[in-house]
Amino acid sequence: MKRYLVNAPLKELRRCKSMHNGDGFEQTSAGTGIHRIVLLCFLFALLASTPVLVVRGATVTLKKPFEPVFINMDAPKPWDDGQHELTISKPSGSQYPVPGEIKCALEKGQKYHVFLVGDFVFNKTLDESYLTDYDVEVYDPYMRLVSRHTESAGKPEQMATGGPKQYFIPEMDGSYTFRIYNDPKDSQGDEPAVFMLIKHIEMNTEYNVTLYGKSRVGDPYPFWFNYAYEFDTPNDDYQLVIKVPDPEGETGYSGLDMYEARVYPMADPSAGVGHYLRGLGVPWGHLLSGENDGYYGGYNTSIEGASWIDYTASCEYSGQDMLVTFGKPVHNVTETLVDDPTVFYYLVLLAEYDYGTVEFYLKTDYRPLNVTLLNPDVVGYTGDETTIYANVEAHHRIDRVWMNYTTDDWETEDTVELRKCDEGYKGNLPKFKLNDIVKYKVCASDEVDNKGSTRGEFEVKNEVDLSFSASRISLHGGESLTILGASSLPNTDHTIRFVCGSHSKTVNVKTNTVGEFQHTYTPQWVGDYDVTVEYGGDAVNHAAVSYPRGFTVETRSLTVSTRVDGVAKNTRPFELSGTVSPAVGGVPISFIIVTPTGSLVESCRTSQTGSFTVTIVPEELGPWEAIAQVGASELYATSSSQLTSFEVVKLMIPEVIILKAQEFTEPPLLYVPVGLVAALAIGVGFKTGFIQNLRSKKGNVKVEEIVEEPKDATTYRRRSDRKN
Repeated sequence: MKRYLVNAPLKELRRCKSMHNGDGFEQTSAGTGIHRIVLLCFLFALLASTPVLVVRGATVTLKKPFEPVFINMDAPKPWDDGQHELTISKPSGSQYPVPGEIKCALEKGQKYHVFLVGDFVFNKTLDESYLTDYDVEVYDPYMRLVSRHTESAGKPEQMATGGPKQYFIPEMDGSYTFRIYNDPKDSQGDEPAVFMLIKHIEMNTEYNVTLYGKSRVGDPYPFWFNYAYEFDTPNDDYQLVIKVPDPEGETGYSGLDMYEARVYPMADPSAGVGHYLRGLGVPWGHLLSGENDGYYGGYNTSIEGASWIDYTASCEYSGQDMLVTFGKPVHNVTETLVDDPTVFYYLVLLAEYDYGTVEFYLKTDYRPLNVTLLNPDVVGYTGDETTIYANVEAHHRIDRVWMNYTTDDWETEDTVELRKCDEGYKGNLPKFKLNDIVKYKVCASDEVDNKGSTRGEFEVKNEVDLSFSASRISLHGGESLTILGASSLPNTDHTIRFVCGSHSKTVNVKTNTVGEFQHTYTPQWVGDYDVTVEYGGDAVNHAAVSYPRGFTVETRSLTVSTRVDGVAKNTRPFELSGTVSPAVGGVPISFIIVTPTGSLVESCRTSQTGSFTVTIVPEELGPWEAIAQVGASELYATSSSQLTSFEVVKLMIPEVIILKAQEFTEPPLLYVPVGLVAALAIGVGFKTGFIQNLRSKKGNVKVEEIVEEPKDATTYRRRSDRKN
């Protein structure tokens, strides 16, 4: 439906009517009909294109966003200045409704509770012929419609920008307009109403406001001597804390002297006090008019206005802070009407002398902050600052983090502020002397003065500088690398630590006269290594660990080959040898030897040239075979040589005699050489035929086979002859 201004537009309409009747027109009999058609088209076009115009009534501009406006009633003190009253009558007949407007400058993002209550709110059981129906439209600073609120007749209106428990939150700074209509169709009266707009604040959150008091006794109060807020809490007790700025002698600033801080309980839905609109408590209209209902109501913002002695805090001098604990109002209602124990209050701050910015909060959360050190093992070095890192966990905005410290066990102390960093918070302690014992305490507080702390200490000593390099970063099994390093401590024992996965090995080294050291290391495991050089510390030097360096060891594949040199004879030592390529020392080799009647295994390790040898004393005649093998290990892959064959043959008769004669070369058988010469002559003269003869004869002559077992040789007998 389009609405038009009453005054000027009516003149235009009268003029159009006279023109339509022919006044001011030159009419001819032929053109009269055409003129009328053109005129009608013009009027329809004008109606379709004209912007929406509104019949306006009175306008009230609220200069403070916490003062009520009284509709169709006289305003009580202190709002009886004619600036807080508005008349919005029910239109009669076909007269178009004339709204009243309330304007107020609001801040973007702030939370406001805006509502309309009063005598027009009735229970539906009453005769609806008396009900008044107010509707409200909200416009932004550019007069664009933000929202429309049209509760049915007899119900309070609440202007919000969201769902349940939502307040009105402006999207921009500027003057918002609340246009209030007395609906001509649904309304049957024009009962009194109270429009209220007040900023809502949260519990356990710090706020600030600048207030201006009188300059001297007898002066009138400045405009911004007061401010008011709404808050709510279900708690039985809550604390109000107001930090008042102190005088400053150096600058001449006189501080601020507060008159009072007042709290007014305004709505308690669980006790049936006030209205309960979409989760929010709203006071009755008369509680906003200076009247009270028990401990509820009485709201006013003047120095002369009444206040509850149990809900008031005051200052005695400039700069005096206020800290007071309030509780829920006492009432006689025993039946819970709404299952929500939240009580809604108004807080009024009043300045008396001078000016300043007060910081204040309402507190119900007393949980301490959790402060932990991020570097609890920090050490202090002589001549250097010491950085302390801490983490702070809080349920509210962290206000300050600082550190107290002492070097005389808290007989005296100093303070350092910590600042925010990526890790948390950090602060630098100053330089200290050698062997100072520094104790420190990291403290933190949040916006409602909950605190937390943690402690630490350290002894100040000299810093030891360690550095080193590794000759290689990639190795294969069996290879070595060299560690070259330096320390600021000459002629001092240090430790090199090698770590590979779950394995660890330490090596002790000592620096020379200029602090240098060197060590060659052969890795024992395959994988990625971390190497550090460490110093254990002493009375004047802190323990130290170098920055780590790394290298990698991979499994090595070797080529194995074997060879047989000479003829293998039974009971005589015989060597089996071979090599690995590339040449690596210390590689474990298993020689698997197959005899005519079984198999054996002999082990050895390679020399630095990659060669290896085993010595055996075979007893079985016939074909033998051998193969050398590198078994799977941390450092080496499995590999084998080719199969090597050899024949074990009998000893020649002279070899037997020589071996027998060797038994007599050892003391005390010193006469044996003579016998050996004769025996040798006989052996040469008669050769084997003589010996065979002796074996064939029956008698007491017996020839035994002589077996020499040299050092590192292994004798192999038939399985049937071996002892278990």
